[in-house]
Amino acid sequence: MALQPTDRPASSVQVLRYTGTVAAGEALATFPKTNGTFTTGGAVGAARGARFAFFDATDVTNTAKKFALHVYDDEQPSAAAPHAPVASGGVALVVNAGEEVVGHGTQTATDPAWSQNVHITVKSLSANLGSVDTESALIVLDTLTSGLGGNTGLPVLILPVALLGNEVASFDVDLLIEIRWSAHR
Repeated sequence: MALQPTDRPASSVQVLRYTGTVAAGEALATFPKTNGTFTTGGAVGAARGARFAFFDATDVTNTAKKFALHVYDDEQPSAAAPHAPVASGGVALVVNAGEEVVGHGTQTATDPAWSQNVHITVKSLSANLGSVDTESALIVLDTLTSGLGGNTGLPVLILPVALLGNEVASFDVDLLIEIRWSAHR
């Protein structure tokens, strides 16, 4: 079974956590994609995109496993609003060209205020996880050809990871995604 987020802590609206095994999913150009999986293909040490939806892909209505909609506020704009998605450039095994980017790990001034306040903490629980590049992470919208391909319109994190060893194998991770929303900013 694909990895889904755990229930948010009681009274929490700004944190989402994934704990468990991230398995091989679909090829980069294949949609829909499975939540909590990484892109197949390429060499073992090549960076590949692990995708984590900001919701439970098996039950989008489950409010305990997704961010509350007010967390995505843009009340504190950092640049001219509105902030429309930008088509991504392709990065082999990480992101398809044309996916709808709404946030970057390096938090650019053109990103919406909420996505500039996303903080990603990753703890590797496997020896075969070589590196995780949070600075090159992307937040894309879930459309038919972006994110998971489920057309929910909700954000999906694409986290570049590189694996070690002789084969591309699943890895265990403890991933915390936090959006420091306007009440806290």
